[in-house]
Order: sequence, then C-alpha cells, then structure tokens
Amino acid sequence: MSRQTIPLATADLSAFVRHLAGQLARNATPGHVELINMLARAAGFRNFQHLRAATVAQQRLDRPEPPCDLTLVERACAILTTPASCATGPPAGASKSSASGPSWHSCPQARRCMNGRSAPA
Repeated sequence: MSRQTIPLATADLSAFVRHLAGQLARNATPGHVELINMLARAAGFRNFQHLRAATVAQQRLDRPEPPCDLTLVERACAILTTPASCATGPPAGASKSSASGPSWHSCPQARRCMNGRSAPA
C-alpha cells in the first residue's frame, strides 16, 4: 500500500506550537499515532482521520471538472420546457441519452399532465 502525502498548513504558528506543547506536556512519550493525532488537533482537526478527509475533499474540489456535453443539456431542456412534454413525454430517441426518459417511463401517471397539487408526494 502506497503512502498518501497529507499536507498540514496552519494560519497561526504560535497557537499551533502552544497547543502542541500543551499536549506533549501531558503525554511524555507519545507513539507515532498519538503524535500524528496531536499534530492534527493542534492544527484544528479532531484527529488524523479528520485531517485526511478534509485534505482529500479539498483536493477533489481543486480538480477541474470535466466539461459537460452541452448538446445533451440542450436536448433535455428542449424536452422538459415544451408544454406538450408533460402530456406526451420525451421522444423515443431522447430517452436513451437523457435522464428524463427513464424517470418518465417509470412514472405511473405518465399519460396524465400533473400540476403541483395532483403530483404524488
């Protein structure tokens, strides 16, 4: 299993050091897991798992998303914005490429136009 590098950044170094020194004073010889958790707590996290989860989430947010296919978006908008689509549903070819087809065909009232009051809860 390869090691994952987890960066640790702190906004206030003096508060970080004071918090870490207080934890080290209470525990004379911490093991490596205890020391990692102390570092994470000094940085403002609950433990190392919390630090790792926050880092992985931030890395995922920093990655650019793949561009979406705008032609599929335009087709779905055309299907869902026409007044007749409520009564007839999407065309046969559109149900293969958009999410409206499977959801429309699984709806028991698919042949009846529903407004806000008649839609099932």
